[in-house]
Amino acid sequence: MEFSRLALGLAMVLIIFFALAWAAKKFNVTGMGKSNTDLLKVIAALPVGARERVVLLEADGERLLVGITANRIETLHTFSADQSVANTDFASVLENSTDRKDATR
Repeated sequence: MEFSRLALGLAMVLIIFFALAWAAKKFNVTGMGKSNTDLLKVIAALPVGARERVVLLEADGERLLVGITANRIETLHTFSADQSVANTDFASVLENSTDRKDATR
């Protein structure tokens, strides 16, 4: 009798816990008032190697072109709010970014 009450109580607590976790995930509840999707958005991602990719992110109204490898993440270019990404030639942005990095080394 005692064991069955204990097991039933534990089962109820676990059911409530998982139900609340599911609801928090479904409704994207965070403790900061903004959802994670409002803070950072992945606009596009392009694999350029086995473990390397270039990702276009949007954060706080700015767009960032980021290079991601297995060991490091580096900002390649930052687009201002008034600069259109669609009209920008990717090769020239990448070339300008690498020229700037080489000049600082």
